[in-house]
Amino acid sequence: MDSKQLRAKLQPLIEQCKSEGMHIEDVISGATNTSFYVDLCMPYLTKENFNDIHDRAFDILWDTTDEETRGFIFTFCVTNECDGMHRCRSVNADELEMA
Repeated sequence: MDSKQLRAKLQPLIEQCKSEGMHIEDVISGATNTSFYVDLCMPYLTKENFNDIHDRAFDILWDTTDEETRGFIFTFCVTNECDGMHRCRSVNADELEMA
């Protein structure tokens, strides 16, 4: 799978995030075509709402993608455009079971 194919599979995530004021900044291939970094930009992200918004974004990822698609995502990063605040979360089997 390449980044264009993954982006197509992430279309429900992209649409849901857009409806909540977020947007997918980029889908970047990692070392292989089975490990992608997904960067989600949330302009209204602040220190006060950081954890809640990141958790909401991860819930959206979970609700709008299947296990196979999530298997191609190595890291899911959330950033804001203002001061570069960011948080990345690994999407791996251990976390999938805990979520």
